[in-house]
Amino acid sequence: MKRAARIITGIGILAMVSWAADEATRDCHVAPYRYENCLWFHVQTRLGLSPSLILRMALLEGVGLALAALLYFAWSYVLPLERGRGSMGKNP
Repeated sequence: MKRAARIITGIGILAMVSWAADEATRDCHVAPYRYENCLWFHVQTRLGLSPSLILRMALLEGVGLALAALLYFAWSYVLPLERGRGSMGKNP
């Protein structure tokens, strides 16, 4: 039962990461013939930031690193490595 709960939790985390990646890569229609990344556009308008390429890059890079870390932790949580075993599968 414990393994099933870990797998369900891992699948939930992977679903949330997929949703967040979709949100981070979606383009919004800002003006006629102008599209902007939706995540950056919403952060920019909510915080009143100026249109800066450096801030946009930092935000999207941070989101990408956070998503990669979540994928790594989800993988290591669902399928943990069993340490302490020999090459034959059992300790002598």
